[in-house]
Amino acid sequence: MSNFFKRFGTKALFTTVPITSISIVNQVPGQRIDINSLNTVEDCILLANNESFQSGKIQPAIGLHFLKENIPCIDILEYPTWEEYENTLKNNYDIVAIGFYTLNFYDAIRMANMAKEYGVKEVWAGNYGAMTPGVTDYFDRRIIGFPEKELKMALDNEVLQSIKHPVLTTPFRILANEEKAGFLISNRGCKYNCDFCSTSHFAPLVEKISTEEIERVLDIYKDMGVNYIILFDETFLQDKNHARETINLLHKKEMKWFCTTRADLLIGHVSELKEKGLDGVYMGIESMNDGNLKDQKKGESVERIKEAIMELTRNEISISGTYILGLLNDTSESIKSDLEKLQDLSLFVLIFLVLTPYPELPQYLSWKNKGLIINDDWRSYDGMNLVFRHPNMSVEDVRDIFEYAVCNIYSPYNYNKRRVLQRMQKIKSSIIQG
Repeated sequence: MSNFFKRFGTKALFTTVPITSISIVNQVPGQRIDINSLNTVEDCILLANNESFQSGKIQPAIGLHFLKENIPCIDILEYPTWEEYENTLKNNYDIVAIGFYTLNFYDAIRMANMAKEYGVKEVWAGNYGAMTPGVTDYFDRRIIGFPEKELKMALDNEVLQSIKHPVLTTPFRILANEEKAGFLISNRGCKYNCDFCSTSHFAPLVEKISTEEIERVLDIYKDMGVNYIILFDETFLQDKNHARETINLLHKKEMKWFCTTRADLLIGHVSELKEKGLDGVYMGIESMNDGNLKDQKKGESVERIKEAIMELTRNEISISGTYILGLLNDTSESIKSDLEKLQDLSLFVLIFLVLTPYPELPQYLSWKNKGLIINDDWRSYDGMNLVFRHPNMSVEDVRDIFEYAVCNIYSPYNYNKRRVLQRMQKIKSSIIQG
């Protein structure tokens, strides 16, 4: 295959699904949102649960940029409109690769069909959506995991010796000042095997970015005047030695940083990490019920999570996180009780998600065989809908508790979210009065 590509100069386009197809929880906020444009209670609930809207960050399609950095011959197109995508297809591509999630499956099929209509020889599926059942009926090839080395050989007929890191910045608000932050990934993948998470199935091997490459990128950021780094590893600190080398580089260059990590990797180290520039963390809290954490193989306890949060709070580190609703031990009453425990903790942002058995997870096949999957519409696999037969809760129960959580558990300092909730109350009042 690689010799064919090299000989005929294959043109390849790597793209995401259109921006209108992105789940609002992970929406890329390219523009300010007018609160008064929210017309339904559902709009408000979704937007209030939108981490990107709350924090003001714009998250690029990082995987696409890694591909472009390492395989310069390809073209990339991130978050296009449908019109932009169709116009791009007029450039006579031989291959179009579409990165998507399960919930975007039908839009990805539409994109694949459009590509074929424009004479594209092969259409590939990438990202987590490539593991969706039925994908091979519409796509010629699946790309799972981090494929730079494989595709470098296929498209350039060259061996990629080491992974290069792209330079990616985003607007970032610190107090009243808007600055730029740089994205950095020190390793890709995750060694933990939480039952609710797809990462260990998508990328079972953790891949390090070399210290030399990390320093090269940090030097570029420094030259650009970027002094704040978002460490976007799936689980930063999982490799202690590599993390220490990365942190020392950040400290040497006098950069502050934010990271995604686990509670148990922080305990006992927060003060030292703060001295090295730690400014904020994003971590999976997931549940305040030890039975749920054990069932999902989280490998943590409620006490340890609280211990980490209190240690972060004492050191004035901003805390954001995720919380899963509808875990198997949950009831509506137990969730409300568990959420009360969060009210005493100093959390800046908490994103709520409904437990979802994504099709790449072992529990999906097990539950499917047992007749427990009640919704096979992939558009519902967005972390906001109950798609399986829960032992204690109905679809309506979960929808109600989702609204309760978003409306009642939030930081009073989160100005944007407060405004959204206020707007929701106005809409509810007008509905009642009408």
